[in-house]
Amino acid sequence: MPIITSSDCEGAGEVFRVVEGTPELPTPASTAPPSPPPSPTADSPKPAPPPTPSRYLTVSTQLHLEAITSSLQRAYTFAPCFRAEKSDTSRHLQEFWMLEAEAAFLDADVPTALDQVMHIAESTVRAIAAHTHALPDVAAHFAAHSPALEAQYAALLSPAPYPRLSYTRAVELLAAHAHAHPDAFSFAPVWGAGLQTEHERWLAEEHVRGPLFVTDYPTALKPFYMLANDDGGAAGASAGAGAERQTTACFDLLVPGLGELAGGSLREHRRERLVAAMAAHGLDHEGAYGWYVDLRRYGTTRHGGFGLGWERLVGLLTGEGNVRECTAFPRAAEGSRF
Repeated sequence: MPIITSSDCEGAGEVFRVVEGTPELPTPASTAPPSPPPSPTADSPKPAPPPTPSRYLTVSTQLHLEAITSSLQRAYTFAPCFRAEKSDTSRHLQEFWMLEAEAAFLDADVPTALDQVMHIAESTVRAIAAHTHALPDVAAHFAAHSPALEAQYAALLSPAPYPRLSYTRAVELLAAHAHAHPDAFSFAPVWGAGLQTEHERWLAEEHVRGPLFVTDYPTALKPFYMLANDDGGAAGASAGAGAERQTTACFDLLVPGLGELAGGSLREHRRERLVAAMAAHGLDHEGAYGWYVDLRRYGTTRHGGFGLGWERLVGLLTGEGNVRECTAFPRAAEGSRF
């Protein structure tokens, strides 16, 4: 998958731009070449060169994976990604590895299709956790340094499916807890605002005591390519659906001790609505994203996928709480020592 791309998958502008150029070195006066004679046509108008499209370090391989799933039912990639946001926390890196997967030919029913994608994400986490837990040296070594690790594995490998909880229901639960315990959160849980790490951890560690999926976030919080729920989705059940409560067929996988481990969604498969969403985000659907829009020109299948932060998963399975300890040469917002 390309690491240099012309599109910002998340549409947030927090990307690293790639610029051409060579260092300008001073030329000694004694060896400076003579100035060329003026061109006889120097005053003639010259056509302007075509604009060079902006190029960035990729934040996700998802858009390109969608091109592959136009012919293959399932595809995945494991590749480096880059984020220029200034999140200087134990959960963020500016250069990291991400496991991303896309699945096509999903069920036409939106809730069922989203559940199919969540099942793939859950099965992926379970398979990796089961393999790691079965390695005697790994399990014994890391468990000795992290007493809570065995309970973490027990929750990840529990035979019961990971619970599903709508964003609206999550906000209601958080608000009720905040009302009963005014000092519980630094940020008040409000519908329409993103869930903070403290909210995610409370849901996973206190409410569910294990991994869970939070679904159907407000559309305003999500990127342009995610499929909007036509009927307000699960968010409208208790609060009343409407334009101000428009939600998206998406999910985050939350786990104890970390918060968000993976995020995914169904992808907007209707060309006209995708173009409208791009216009709302101020994106050029004919230029940098023209090839992506063209995937829908003659129709496509119901499809979706997810991305899973690899360093976060390594930390989860080893009991390490800082992702900078889960990669050999961490690149983070405060700079790099390497």
